Amino acid sequence: MKNTLVYYEKALVISAKMERSSQSQLITKINIAELYKEIKNYDKSIKIYNELLKDDTIEEKDPSSYGAILNNMAYTLFLEKDEDYVKIDSLFIKVLIIFSVI
Repeated sequence: MKNTLVYYEKALVISAKMERSSQSQLITKINIAELYKEIKNYDKSIKIYNELLKDDTIEEKDPSSYGAILNNMAYTLFLEKDEDYVKIDSLFIKVLIIFSVI
């Protein structure tokens, strides 16, 4: 897993130089957050998702990635045993709405 993170970090550097940099960066950051989830570092995973959600345009620009981020975040909160069930449920409901419209 450690090597995987190293390669994702390299991918971020390389993708920053690419033409469609923002999309590549977004996908790589989602993958990094998923990696942290897999190794049970839920706080780090949630932090990355929250950082990605600071982009106010992501919902409109890329609804699929936005839905994936919300879904992954909700599942990570669930795995973390977060007791804010209303928040988790509302995230999953929002994801359901997003993907039923796309």
